[in-house]
Amino acid sequence: MAFQLPQNVLLKIQEHGEQGRLWLQNLDKTVAQLAKQWHLQIAEILQGGSESIVFAATQVNDTQVALKLGIPNMCDTAKEANIYRLAAGKGYPRLLVEDKINNAILMEQLGLPLTIVQASMENQLQIMCQTLADAWIESDAPQGFLSGAEKARSLAEYIQEMWQTLNAPCSGASVEQALGYAAARENAYDPHKSLLVHGDVHGLNTLQCIDNPKQYKFIDPDGIFAEPELDLGVMMRDFSQHFLAGDTLRLAQECCQMLASLTTTDANAIWQWSFLERMSTGLLLLKIGLTDEGKAMLSVADCLSARA
Repeated sequence: MAFQLPQNVLLKIQEHGEQGRLWLQNLDKTVAQLAKQWHLQIAEILQGGSESIVFAATQVNDTQVALKLGIPNMCDTAKEANIYRLAAGKGYPRLLVEDKINNAILMEQLGLPLTIVQASMENQLQIMCQTLADAWIESDAPQGFLSGAEKARSLAEYIQEMWQTLNAPCSGASVEQALGYAAARENAYDPHKSLLVHGDVHGLNTLQCIDNPKQYKFIDPDGIFAEPELDLGVMMRDFSQHFLAGDTLRLAQECCQMLASLTTTDANAIWQWSFLERMSTGLLLLKIGLTDEGKAMLSVADCLSARA
């Protein structure tokens, strides 16, 4: 059983040196073992993602499923499985079984990503908002997941560190704005107003249901116990070219207000999370060599901070 792995997955595996090499060397054996254990016919590798490998497969009853193996120390499928278990098929794929030893899960197979199905930014955002209404999970406590306060702190630390490491690729004003927003979201954290949110909502993580193309579900959740505005802010970090094509501040404000209206949430919190996510993701993209996308994200941030 030999598969051609996506290049971005191979690059991630190489980051782990000998451990990554051994994991890759044993991959065929692991997949064969899981296929036998769960009575699967493995079809192909599904595209998307870089910290795991997902195989399309079929069970003996001809049910289409997805087998996901997480790269060690990068993708923890046990945490993901916990989200799916709590969601019970609502807003997320149904979890069928997990294997913690092999860092693997078997779940409902989904269809095409939203970014392929819908070209319009407005349509994508509306569908993601509708899907979030199902995906947000009520919880009284973090249940081992990162809190909104911890997330805000980690974003601030990452932005400071990477801005210096990358020799100031955007304005200092944008960094100061981000740090101020991080402090505001950390101080605003309230467990009584928090939900178990996805944490990384975007069009490639939003997939069509095979049996109902009008319905979508999320994959690859980070899992954060935070205010729902965090997910909406993450959604705004993309679409940089749309924001740069006109009056960046006005277009971003209109997008933010639309998300707040669709979900009855706080526009100011969405705005602050979106700026933090735009800054941290833009810096990350520069770090890993996706220069054009990273520069575009940081250009939006500079435009917004200059007119704040």
